[in-house]
Amino acid sequence: MLYLILLIFSLIVYCNYTTGLPVTEEQLKEAATQSGVLTFPDDFLEPEFRAECERVLPDSETIRPHECRDAYMYLKSNFQLPAGTSST
Repeated sequence: MLYLILLIFSLIVYCNYTTGLPVTEEQLKEAATQSGVLTFPDDFLEPEFRAECERVLPDSETIRPHECRDAYMYLKSNFQLPAGTSST
């Protein structure tokens, strides 16, 4: 569940950052420090979780800011981990 929360947080930050919401570099650093996200390894997703995200949204790098909400809803409605796989 933590991974899904971090994924959602990343989408929100990306969408807000690229759509013109005024956010300073200092505010981003503060949010990153307060959230503890900087203490995670660069790849914080378990391989099974990442594979399922990439299966559902194979072209996630091409999602435009105005498409973030729809991409999240599509991911949420189509995401399924195999039985016995943990999402935390």
